Amino acid sequence: MQQTEQIKLQTYRFTYSNEFTKELEYFSKIHKYDDRKTFKEEWTKWIQEENIKNLIEIEKQKSINENYQGDMMDKIFKSVRYYYRKKKETNKEKEKEEENENFTGLSKELLKLMDEHIYEIIKTHLDKTINISKINPALAFDDFCNKHMIEITDEIFRLKDKIILKEKEVNTKFKKSYKNRFYKIRMLLGNQTK
Repeated sequence: MQQTEQIKLQTYRFTYSNEFTKELEYFSKIHKYDDRKTFKEEWTKWIQEENIKNLIEIEKQKSINENYQGDMMDKIFKSVRYYYRKKKETNKEKEKEEENENFTGLSKELLKLMDEHIYEIIKTHLDKTINISKINPALAFDDFCNKHMIEITDEIFRLKDKIILKEKEVNTKFKKSYKNRFYKIRMLLGNQTK
């Protein structure tokens, strides 16, 4: 897909900066075992600290620039309370090695089909008056599944020959692959300049 103008897409999955992520991880580690009330009190104090206030403002501005529509403070709080606090501390390299040993990827043909679909559906849902595509990854994935059921079925049989997967694992594998590719293409289109 050749692009002469920058296309903006509504953001559904917002990523924090590395510096802010480290602060969130640190706060969540310290307050991992706090009860709900104590956690909330500490959170309220923490977000008033000058350096944290500045980082939050930077993240808010970044979210506006990336067309994120949600409540940023609510998102940050939920990230700390429900994601970072419960994130397991593990040896990341060991995890990656085990993952690579057991990994069987989707075929190049299916990945190419996914990419073509993503470009097309973004273009189809483009509001040309404001140059923003408002399709979300979940709806795009559903559309992909409906349009390419034969190819998906063929891929399922190919994967089952190579590895033993349960039906839920197959669905998760397809959905994760599609949504990750959607995110990467979204970032690529959002960063294109005139």
